[in-house]
Amino acid sequence: MNGILCGLAMSPVGLVAYSVDLWRTPGGPVRPSALTARPQPLQVASCPARRRRMAWLALLGVVPKAALASAAPSSPARVPAGAGSAAIVFLHGSGDSGTGFKRYLDAVDPELLEELQSQEVQTFWPDSEAQPYTLAGGMVMPIWYDRSGLPPSAPEKTDSVERSVQRLMQLIQEVEAAGVPPKRIVIGGFSMGGGIALQLALRHPEAIAGAFVLSSFMCDDAAVYERLQTPELTKVPILMMHGEADRFIRPQWGRQTAERLKSLGVATEFVEIPGLRHEMSRKEIQLLRRWLWQVLQLD
Repeated sequence: MNGILCGLAMSPVGLVAYSVDLWRTPGGPVRPSALTARPQPLQVASCPARRRRMAWLALLGVVPKAALASAAPSSPARVPAGAGSAAIVFLHGSGDSGTGFKRYLDAVDPELLEELQSQEVQTFWPDSEAQPYTLAGGMVMPIWYDRSGLPPSAPEKTDSVERSVQRLMQLIQEVEAAGVPPKRIVIGGFSMGGGIALQLALRHPEAIAGAFVLSSFMCDDAAVYERLQTPELTKVPILMMHGEADRFIRPQWGRQTAERLKSLGVATEFVEIPGLRHEMSRKEIQLLRRWLWQVLQLD
């Protein structure tokens, strides 16, 4: 199969195989196109074991790294000397890679990264570690943290969160050592990447420029809520955006996180995008662009 990503998706006729040959409606989200005009239903029960496992992972909203046709793991982030006037760390979702997320964002809005480069803003696309994922039956795959369950009421696996936070904190320290102060650094991501971005931003010892969270949330018992007694951390502006039609990571989960952060004094904005599912859209990225230009004070 050709395309950016091979996997499985739900269609009106059932579970079908697809590759992401990306197409976009004017001003709308990028979506995967089916391999054929008349996709054939996939009979999961009769598939080999690996394909059946892929089907369940698709229903969970994750794709194992072995299924990524061209989104191979990116090299560990290296910060060049004189890293630029500002920096943004983009964090991928579960089952993806830094390279895959960059390609996805560039397909949704190819102008954003060009404009950031013209403003001398460095961008970083680190990879998560591969680890067993409870929601995928213990399969080892690239995730930022493990989950005991999907809804926010599920207990947080804090040790897993802390491991990724510490790895990413090292990257932030390298960016700072290259000459970019914390108040010129933004952290953000999509889905699980947005969740770990929020966790990282609220743990950094100094207030950063901001954090953006696309289609994500934090568990009700997230340990970081207790850290927000530190006034410095409440100064970090947070932008949370969520698809109104997201049936995987429910928009009310993101809204509840935003409301709780607001109640703790964090400057949090929550934006719901009409009709958007668990994906990114050009409209959403345009809103993100305006916010980035504001918090980083770009021309």
